[in-house]
Amino acid sequence: MKDLRIVESGLVPIYEDKEARRVVNARELHVFVESKQDFSDWIKARLEKYGFISDEDYSIILGNRDGDGIGKPKTEYLLTIDTAKEIAMVENNAKGRQVRKYFIECERRAKESSAAQKYDGIVNDPYKANDFILKLSENWKKDRDRMIELEAKVEADSTKVLFADSVAASDDTILIRQFAKQLAQNGLETGEYPFSTRSSRIRRLENTIVFINELNKFAQKAVSASSPKAAKS
Repeated sequence: MKDLRIVESGLVPIYEDKEARRVVNARELHVFVESKQDFSDWIKARLEKYGFISDEDYSIILGNRDGDGIGKPKTEYLLTIDTAKEIAMVENNAKGRQVRKYFIECERRAKESSAAQKYDGIVNDPYKANDFILKLSENWKKDRDRMIELEAKVEADSTKVLFADSVAASDDTILIRQFAKQLAQNGLETGEYPFSTRSSRIRRLENTIVFINELNKFAQKAVSASSPKAAKS
């Protein structure tokens, strides 16, 4: 474990490797949760039972030899923080819950420290600050355009739904007044209301156009349903 350095020395040490990945030595976790099982059996059973993936959720390295330095090196399992949290949780005892909370707190501090370093670099470098502002602006525009697109789709879908509901509630024929009433019950007003504002005039015009279009579709449906070909089928 010579390529690892300790970055947290709390309940269970957290190490950082040469690629800045944070890991936990499973043997040290095993000691802390006070498991009565043999370490090798304990870690192998958990890795297999919960589907952890080698070189993704954990890695295996050769550690130190036994105390006399003569025996073969120990096999050590380095767990990612997420893996260590899960194994601590499934231990289902007070020690497991305690160390899981410790890992979560360590992660929180690490993220805060990383964010602080990132923004310090931005503030102290005008070129980075300018790039950062441009990226924020681009992301905001993308989010805004996406929201407008979604709102338009929701509005279009709602018109289709209320018309389909109106048609479904009718038989093969329907009075125009009744048809308009059903649309109104679903939120599309087509009747008379004051032309007091420009927006109200536009809304009535738009709703009237929608009403005429949907009425034409309904008429075509009724004609198709009453045709001889449709009657035979």
